Amino acid sequence: MDDLISNEVLNFYNFKEGLYFIDIGANNGKFKSNTYNLEKNYNWEGICVESLPYNYNSLKNRRKAICENRVLFYNSDKDIYYTKYNYNLNTTINEYIRYNEDNLYKDSIKLKTIRFNDLLKKYKCKKKINYLNINSKSMELCILEAVD
Repeated sequence: MDDLISNEVLNFYNFKEGLYFIDIGANNGKFKSNTYNLEKNYNWEGICVESLPYNYNSLKNRRKAICENRVLFYNSDKDIYYTKYNYNLNTTINEYIRYNEDNLYKDSIKLKTIRFNDLLKKYKCKKKINYLNINSKSMELCILEAVD
């Protein structure tokens, strides 16, 4: 599936090399990645954003792209809390993000937010973004509405 999406993007750009992407919710950088093939085989550059520490550590070790360990959100430098819940009797762990500052759930971890425009400023991104991939647990609209 992931190669199917990157092939659609490549086809759109006539398999041009050296373009630019931003991958929000980049996971571990390889599996379930829509940008891995673009970077590895077509020399695309970009920014990968992944908030979850265990995915981020894998991401930064397997990708050449700039890697950012934050949650993209409608404002920067806020604390939010990530909590894992077990919905299916210990067979599948689903991930759930709670967006409030007073999260009292056990085993939650505090994460910092960054606004899309602030991410671009931080890395002095002046290039045209050829492909924007957003996989952010239903927060896509929140991220896009905050773009100037």
